Amino acid sequence: MHYFVVFRTQDRKKNWIGSYSYAEDPIKAVEGYYMTMQWAFSINKTNDSCQGVLEVNGQQTFIKVLTDIAGDSNAVVVRYNSLIEGSDEQLKKVTHYFSH
Repeated sequence: MHYFVVFRTQDRKKNWIGSYSYAEDPIKAVEGYYMTMQWAFSINKTNDSCQGVLEVNGQQTFIKVLTDIAGDSNAVVVRYNSLIEGSDEQLKKVTHYFSH
């Protein structure tokens, strides 16, 4: 099942359009080297709905997924849609990555 969200006005989602990134503080692995995870997320408007791309990149981790966005200027919910590339983590369509 796919989740598609249609917003009634452009102003409701205006504040969320854009790109976001986060890099975790490096942690020391058992082997002595330092590892970090980097997260990149972008929200784009497509007609009257929004979709996002979430990318997670780390030492042995790479996943890039298409997400559907629901919400308004006060809150957003990110839902998994499909795998673009990377490892299949057996994500389900009902998986929520985060909400604010």
